[in-house]
Order: sequence, then C-alpha cells, then structure tokens
Amino acid sequence: MLRSGCDSDPQSKVSVKAFSLGNNVWRNIQSFSVIPLQLVMDPRENDGVPRENDGVHLSGTINWLAYRDDVNLRKDNPIEKYVIISLDLCTEINTQFLLPDGFEKESYVGPSVCVLKDSLCFCHDLDLTDFVIWQMTEFGNEKSWTQFLKFSYHSVRMNYEFGLPLLKLMPLHLSENGDTVVLANNRQDRVILYNRRNNRARKTILNTKICWPSLKDYVESLVSTS
Repeated sequence: MLRSGCDSDPQSKVSVKAFSLGNNVWRNIQSFSVIPLQLVMDPRENDGVPRENDGVHLSGTINWLAYRDDVNLRKDNPIEKYVIISLDLCTEINTQFLLPDGFEKESYVGPSVCVLKDSLCFCHDLDLTDFVIWQMTEFGNEKSWTQFLKFSYHSVRMNYEFGLPLLKLMPLHLSENGDTVVLANNRQDRVILYNRRNNRARKTILNTKICWPSLKDYVESLVSTS
C-alpha cells in the first residue's frame, strides 16, 4: 500500500510511505519533488475530490500526472506546468516523464493519464472541440509519445455548451483489435464506444452505482505480504 501527502507550502516535497502487510508497518520511501494532482483539491469538482487524477498502474509502476514545483502554475505553456511522475514498486524509486510536445494549449478541462492495452497514455481537451489521446509507445522514453487518437466532440454527440466546462471524457478500455475505445464521462450515465476506424460512436447506459472515474484494473501483485 502507498500513502502520500504534502503540507501547505507549495515548495515542499511530497512525503511517500509504503505499507508492508507482513510487519504491519508504514515506512518512508523516496519523496516526490512534484505534487500529484490527486493531492490537489479541485474546486471545480462537486465533492472536491479529483478522482480521475488517481495514479494508474503499468508494468510494476504507478504513474500520476503532477504539477512541477519549479514553475508558476499560471504559466501559459502547459507543457511546463505538468509532468508525469512514475514510482517503481520494486525499487521504490520515482522518475519523471515530460509530456508530449504536441500538448501546447490548456483548457478548462484538465488533462489526465490512463493505461490502454499496456501503454501509458496522456489525454487532454483541445479548444473545447476535440479530445486527444497520446500514447507512450516505449514506456519511459519521452521521445516515443505518439498521437494515438483525436476526435471531435461533435462526432460523439457531445459538446460544451450550456456552461458545462466540468464535462470530462475518461478512456476506460481499448478493444483487443485496437479499433474501439470505451470512454465514460464524469457527468453522464452513458458510456461511449468510439470506433477509430470509421469515426463513429454509440452510447449505452452505465450502472450509475459505480464511480466510473475511480475505475482501475485490479493488480494482485501490488499487495506484498513481506
């Protein structure tokens, strides 16, 4: 198990602790020099909890989108504001990845990270008209970011009219053949099945009792008894 936290000083490091079930003890591991968005209370969320910013597991690491601590958060260049921090669960050492160069403009809808078919992905809104997914084709290699998908909200019958800046798409799954992306959003009880081959989408009703922004794959190896 992992636990992290930071105090009110934006320049302070984020302390990280690991819990071992074997000896029932929390111990300190390498601290973060950046602030995961998961720890930042977002006033745009109704309950103040930005669930879509939870860490995602990939190849024995947990990865978070984070604010860099050495830049002004009001800077216009979003690529200088964010970084991905990756914690190796075996070595307990964290590293940082830069975002794709194509992420040049930030909107009211914040970016996020996800995992699709064993690849780390970075997702963001573009001008409130399009949704973009970048794929890190070689995990850990910042030069391997490739634009995996870009589609307009119009193509999925979704828009940002009527003052809905909080509406945010969240990729949940990529089909085995790579053709269909399953997406949910944080304000509707519908799931979107988007076919990237023919640029078509269909919607189906979700189980509203499930908190879809918090949906993560269960990984048994995350739990250690030693």
